[in-house]
Parts: sequence; C-alpha cells; structure tokens
Amino acid sequence: MLRTSLSTLAVCLTIAGHSHAWQAEEPPTNNIPTVQEVAESVKPSIVEISVSGRDGKNRGVGTGFVISDDGLIATNLHVIGDARAFTIKTSDEKELTVKTIHASDRAMDLAIIRVEETNLPALNLGVISQLKQGTPIVVMGNPHGLKNSVVSGVNSGFREIDGRQMIQLAIPIEPGNSGGPVLDRSGTVYGVVTMKSTVTQNLGFAVTIGSLKSLLEKPNPIPYEKWLTIGSINPNLWTQVFGARWQQRGSKVVVSGQAAGFGGRSLCLSNKELPELPYEVAVTVRMDDEAGAAGLAFFSDGKDKHYGFYPTNNKMRLTFFNGSSVYSWNVLYDQPSEAYRTGDWNQLKIRVEEDRI
Repeated sequence: MLRTSLSTLAVCLTIAGHSHAWQAEEPPTNNIPTVQEVAESVKPSIVEISVSGRDGKNRGVGTGFVISDDGLIATNLHVIGDARAFTIKTSDEKELTVKTIHASDRAMDLAIIRVEETNLPALNLGVISQLKQGTPIVVMGNPHGLKNSVVSGVNSGFREIDGRQMIQLAIPIEPGNSGGPVLDRSGTVYGVVTMKSTVTQNLGFAVTIGSLKSLLEKPNPIPYEKWLTIGSINPNLWTQVFGARWQQRGSKVVVSGQAAGFGGRSLCLSNKELPELPYEVAVTVRMDDEAGAAGLAFFSDGKDKHYGFYPTNNKMRLTFFNGSSVYSWNVLYDQPSEAYRTGDWNQLKIRVEEDRI
C-alpha cells in the first residue's frame, strides 16, 4: 500500500515579543519498492506460455502467473486457444506439466490452468476497490517473446467494454503481454492484461481481479488431453490436407491459422463416396479477409491436385491446381459477380456433369 510521509514541520510561536521555533521529529521513511524491486520479487511467479501449431512449430507466446501454490496458473483464454497444444515454462526455464484446464470463461477471456507441480510461488490477489485511479502499476510479461520484460505506468481508470469491467492502462502493451498480471508496487495483482489499443500507443486494458476470483469459485476442470480435441473435425468424415486449424462449431466449419500449402492453401476433404453423375455440391462461406480465398474444392487427389471455385478480391475464380507450385496452377475463370456480397455469407454451388462443370 502506498504511504506518504510528512515532510519536516517547523512551528513558530511568538510569545511576549520572543520568537521560539520547534522542529518536529522526522518520522521514519516508508520505502516504496522500485519497479526493479517489484520485478525481481514477482519474477519467479511469471510463466511463459508457448502455443504450438498443428505442424508442431511455435505459433505464439503469451504470459501467465501463479495464483495458487498447489499448481494454478492464470492467463487469457485467447493465449492458449481451443484444441491447441501449449507448453508452460518458469522464469528459470523449467517446463511445467499441464494437468487440466481448471476453468475458463470465453466472455471474460480468462483461463486457469492446473499443472502437476506444487509449491509454486503464488502472487497475492488484491481487491479491485483498493486500486485507485492514478495508482502506479507494473506489468510483467513476454512481449514479442522477450521473456520477463517489465513495464510501468498508471491506472488511467475503469471502462466497460463489451459488458466487461476493464482497467484502462496508461502503459505500452504488446503481443506476448497478454495473460500477464497488473501489479501495484507491493506486487499485489489487480488485473490480467487482455488487449492493447489498436488506435493509441501506450494504452491497454486488463480484466479486473474480481473476474478472475469469480472464475476461481466455479471450476470446470477439463483434462488436457480432452481439451486438445475440443471442436476437432471428425476424421471419419473429413480429411485435412496442408494443416491449418479446422474446427466444427455446430453446423459451421471454421478454419484459421497458417497452412503449410503454397500460398497458405489448406483443404478439408469429405470422405463420402461421390454420387452418380450429374450431381451438385454447395457450400456457404464468409471470409474475414476478402484478399484471401475460401470456397469449394473438388476432384481432389488428396494431395496437391484439385479444382477450386472460390471468391477472392471480390471476384469469383475457378482454378485447376495441378501441383504444389503456383506455376502449375491454371485459372480457368476470374470475373466479378454482382451476386457476391462482401463481408456476408455467400452460397457457392457447382454442378458436375459428364462432360462439363
């Protein structure tokens, strides 16, 4: 807790024409820890979380921190993602064994992980009402993979964003800081770093400690092995080619991440037998980036060769992919379509006949 000491106080009284001065005894100074001292004290409680892609390569780094000495670690849900393998390392490079996803909350973007190791140095969790506007704060994390980095600033205030109470941080936040603790100078945690401003530098936001405490009170443990299969495509129905991340969400199939195919190409092929000619195949797609492409693949050999019908750059394109290199691809049709709705769901359909498509 911040405390201020009274400066030396001089009192002068004039009695019967004589001036006398008394100097109050200076009270002992209450030393406020420096940013360096805070960083050194909490460093053993900070962990690095590395997320792997389906190709086994490192796809991202985030931060977490120990909240219970029996093996509980807090972070953001977006740091670990769904159905993604991840590793946790302490500041001294010791890798911890993930046991369960102890609790998670998508709306609050929080996750609590349980590891097998115990006797871990836990941080003290504060009470959000004690964090006042203007209070100096410290953030520990791994921005851009730079381990155990520290940055300081102040609590600018509190904001409600998408129904969530957030701490507004006057502090530079970078990728890799996500999941890190927001601390006061005593090393007490008041929030979990969640996002940075995309408009203004030195501005970030954190979920309040109250939200993390609420999540602690309603655990829903999921074994790590089961967590890795959440939303996975049924391999009996689909075959994935070139990597990326294909997930089933209700009636939708969602793809994200970096694929291994040339130009980021990734396929998800149905294992069903083809019907007799003629037949029609349709899919409804929506793209986050119109410069990309998503659509129908057909007549595939299960590897590099297939046809593709898809929107890209606001045009409809039919391409024969005749190999792994772009030089072997043959664009058969590439024209704008008045029917295509940018940023919306669009149904694509092809009819396959004996002598034409």
